[in-house]
Amino acid sequence: MKTFGIVSNSPDVLKQIQEVAASVFNPKTTIYKTYCYQDTREIPGIIQDGCAEIEGWIFSGETPYAHAKPYLPKNMPAVSCILNGLEIFRYLLQSLALSKMHALRISIDLPEIASRDWITAMQEAGIPFDEVHIHYYDSMHVDQNIHTVVEFHHALWQAGKIERVLTSSTKVHQALERLHIPVIQMHGSTFTIRNALLKLKERRMHQHLIESEVALTRIETVNMEKLLLASSGPLQFQMQLLHLKEKILELCQNLHGSYLAEKDNGRFEIFASRGIIERNAGKIREAIEDIRLNLNIEVSAGIGFGYTAFDAQRNAWRALSYGRQQDPRQDVIAIDINGNIQENLGTEHPLTFTASLENPEILRRLESVGVGTRNYMRISAIAKKIGHGFTSSEIAQQMGVTDRNARRIIKNLLTAGLVICVGEESLSTRGRPTKKYRMNPDFQP
Repeated sequence: MKTFGIVSNSPDVLKQIQEVAASVFNPKTTIYKTYCYQDTREIPGIIQDGCAEIEGWIFSGETPYAHAKPYLPKNMPAVSCILNGLEIFRYLLQSLALSKMHALRISIDLPEIASRDWITAMQEAGIPFDEVHIHYYDSMHVDQNIHTVVEFHHALWQAGKIERVLTSSTKVHQALERLHIPVIQMHGSTFTIRNALLKLKERRMHQHLIESEVALTRIETVNMEKLLLASSGPLQFQMQLLHLKEKILELCQNLHGSYLAEKDNGRFEIFASRGIIERNAGKIREAIEDIRLNLNIEVSAGIGFGYTAFDAQRNAWRALSYGRQQDPRQDVIAIDINGNIQENLGTEHPLTFTASLENPEILRRLESVGVGTRNYMRISAIAKKIGHGFTSSEIAQQMGVTDRNARRIIKNLLTAGLVICVGEESLSTRGRPTKKYRMNPDFQP
């Protein structure tokens, strides 16, 4: 049985989404859990409490989705019922039909994320903005600014500049009704909801195919000769290997649906599905730490994903090799079928990037300053993950290198024109301000 969560602040919309979903998903194999919130600050708790059993989320609009997005697990399928151009014209025509003066004299409140769609739709239709008043609000603070939005519409109504209000907020709708101001609450139609649900179905199917890929985790002792020399005799050496195997077997018990194959001295391969390994990456890291601390044996893990066992095994070998080449050594590395490398797997800050680059101009510039493709792609991935301008210390922390090395790499990328300096920040009264950088948008990997 699949379980989907539906989130809205309107019971009627929750019911509508559930009714449309019955025509998209098989009712015999699908369960829906509805969550009706009163305040957007409740949404993070809804997501955190429900994610253990929910396989996909449906949000009634941009606002609940914006509040939920930071708390959604990685790769969790989620969609929102966003008004499209057809819906926009539907509400404009409805307002025009209800107008006594047969004029579009309205005010609208929208989340900032939807502003471009509305402006584009009105410009393409040649609708003048003279008597259409639009108020944009931040989706993350809509409940705290309800009074401001209501006052915007109320002032226009009292000044006689509008005949009707279009709002995307239930609370604004209720407040304007109490003030006896004609108001229409905008929400997705059956068409919009069905499109969102079809998108969710496609994403869920795609995610299922990925999770069903073969995953192979190869665990190896880093220096078997050192372990042999540290042993007082062959019996103690064999005992150490037995203790190691015991720890690996305990790990396999936690990875439900896995199969262990012992290769030779201190080398093990664990077969499972990609979904099982990704959900339990933290347990793999914990097992390696446990072996290091309690058995004093250095081990590392390479995880390979693939369509076949051969592909997964080859990528696991590549992951082990890559992890050993890093300074400091990376204990858990994964490589998928497309060559994407996943560092810091099982931590709060995983990093995914590709080591391949096919832009001749970027390759030429990297070669001219002596920066490797892999380092450039790692920095590019870190910059994208941070979202705003990054500093050399942030790069050093994410890459596991010294600040000096990070500054040297960024300086070379700056010389090559692949990174640009966008400003400075000073967090203390002493010392030089820290420079902030961005990847040059003219050169995208």
